[in-house]
Amino acid sequence: MKKIFIITLIFMISKSCFSQTISGNWAWEYDNGKHITEITLENINSNTLQGNYCSTFYSGSKIDCNENLNDFCIQVSSTSTNVFEGTFKSSFCEELGILRLTYNPAEDQLFLEILNEPDGEYYLPDDVIFNR
Repeated sequence: MKKIFIITLIFMISKSCFSQTISGNWAWEYDNGKHITEITLENINSNTLQGNYCSTFYSGSKIDCNENLNDFCIQVSSTSTNVFEGTFKSSFCEELGILRLTYNPAEDQLFLEILNEPDGEYYLPDDVIFNR
């Protein structure tokens, strides 16, 4: 009985160490709060996430936020370990772009790259690191 408990405990600990997730809230800030973006992601299944972002730039004079939180503007799927790619929709220009999210589990950080910009004005920052 003791062996089964120890084996089960080791399995659970090892699984939790290797099954990192990017679901949750992420934030990026630049220039003493003049530019702020927050991302919220939730798992749809083990390989796909959906979420929203809200960006305020130039001390709030440019705002790119999805007002309907049930209508997700980010959809990403895992392409390899800790790498997710998919689309985002700017509420500012109502156009789609393509992004990549790369999770660094050692630092618990999320690197965002825009692979294909939407047509029109948008305010999701490119090549930046988000923290929880």
